[in-house]
Amino acid sequence: EAITIFLNLPLLLVLIIAWLPYYIVKFPGHISADAYTQIRPFMGEIELTTHHPYFSTLLIGGCVKIGALLGSTRIGVFSYVLIQYILLAMIFAYCITIVNRFRISKIYSWGLVLIYAISPMFGNHATAVIKDTLFCGLFTLFILLLTVIIRNIRKGEVNISGAKNSAVAIL
Repeated sequence: EAITIFLNLPLLLVLIIAWLPYYIVKFPGHISADAYTQIRPFMGEIELTTHHPYFSTLLIGGCVKIGALLGSTRIGVFSYVLIQYILLAMIFAYCITIVNRFRISKIYSWGLVLIYAISPMFGNHATAVIKDTLFCGLFTLFILLLTVIIRNIRKGEVNISGAKNSAVAIL
């Protein structure tokens, strides 16, 4: 099985709709104490450092700063949460799609969909402004893609040098 970019649109919509109550209740999103520290450099309150992950700091702070320039930091929080919400739903829908290719029982596959869709942890996490949310989604994807590579090596479908190149690319 090659690792291909394929997004199952029905799964994506299931996750987006299932998490919608959290998005509505938490509108425009709930901000962790850590995220305030990531936002403050963009408001001119403190100097930008690498204490927090740089990419997430740029993304969170940048969205909030653009929102402030448009008239309200709430617009920025809303835009960041919307981006994160959709990315997280895409990542988990893609993970479910890849797991389905493992030809596991449909019961386990639907169980995974239910866990992602109805567990409060995922809906709440999707609407939280915190550095960990995107990291968790990307780390889940990373582990799954490494699992696919290892599985393909064991099945003899991938030569070792190709697998090393794929692993390096994923890293």
